[in-house]
Amino acid sequence: MSQQLVQLQQTDAGLALAVTSDDPQYAELRRGRPVTLDLLKIDITTGHGRSLQSPMLRAIGLRKGEGRHRPHVLDATAGFGEDAWIIASHGCRVTMVERHPQVAVLLRDALHRAAVVRPDIVERLSLIEADARAVLADLPRYFPDDSPTALHLDPMFPTGRKAMERKPFRVLRLLVGHDADSRELLQLALQHFRGQGRIAVKRPLKAARLIDLPEPVHSHKGAAVRYDVYVV
Repeated sequence: MSQQLVQLQQTDAGLALAVTSDDPQYAELRRGRPVTLDLLKIDITTGHGRSLQSPMLRAIGLRKGEGRHRPHVLDATAGFGEDAWIIASHGCRVTMVERHPQVAVLLRDALHRAAVVRPDIVERLSLIEADARAVLADLPRYFPDDSPTALHLDPMFPTGRKAMERKPFRVLRLLVGHDADSRELLQLALQHFRGQGRIAVKRPLKAARLIDLPEPVHSHKGAAVRYDVYVV
């Protein structure tokens, strides 16, 4: 996807993604403010953001009564970092991987600003700008001392869903494309993450599995999404 469609801009609220193409099909995305990323606005006190019963937190292996033990989570498709922020708010160390340079710069800027208010969460988050496939193929080099024990995969959802995507994610899709290699990423994860722990794959609630075999050992369902879990 051409980066000329979307550009980084400096705003009073931090770095932002602005749709700059004159193509009429993007007129709606050009209107309004550019897309900024404010991690502090993510709900980590109620509902999905706080409950250990949320499908995402159950899928990565968080349970009540485990004391201070928390998994080290590798978020291989970080995007805007919303899921990683929620996971880190529960005390987990999260290593985010993002391959698109503009998204990675936006995320670093958001982490820098969030650190002023919530350094306790930000210190548990780190970002690797790389293709997740390369990271999975060489885990010992990237993690010589503290290997991840849970892998979070949130590839771009299919288009044509009934629920309208929020503008930030429509802009993200315009910028990075449709994650055509998401099946390959899961297959590599099943190969290279073996012996590490569990893999949690985020999917629309009624969508087909990302791959047919092997079958997930669990599926944790929410109102609009589910997590297919592979224990490796």
